[in-house]
Amino acid sequence: MGLGSSSISSLPEGYVQNITNTPEYFESLKRNKIPIFRGYEFKNKDKMYGTIIRNLMCYLTVDLHEMNEKFNEKNEQNFLFKELLELQPKWSWKEHLKKKVYLVWK
Repeated sequence: MGLGSSSISSLPEGYVQNITNTPEYFESLKRNKIPIFRGYEFKNKDKMYGTIIRNLMCYLTVDLHEMNEKFNEKNEQNFLFKELLELQPKWSWKEHLKKKVYLVWK
């Protein structure tokens, strides 16, 4: 939770930014109003990429088949792989024998 003018809070469903003008921020608090200026609600793709990034940062691997099952809202065939192919110039794919896919920086 961000405290102070212009601070940003990260919530499970998105981000919110407090009022940027300090006097307006405190005036809002004095009136017992939450001093939110704007927000951004995560789309399904935002949540998916965030999960992939967390897995890569924490475990150095990601099960893309699991991600495809978890975030494929429209049940499209090869949904995740089509999305990730846009990254192809920078990444190459290596498939592990256990059917996990590893991204390798070229």
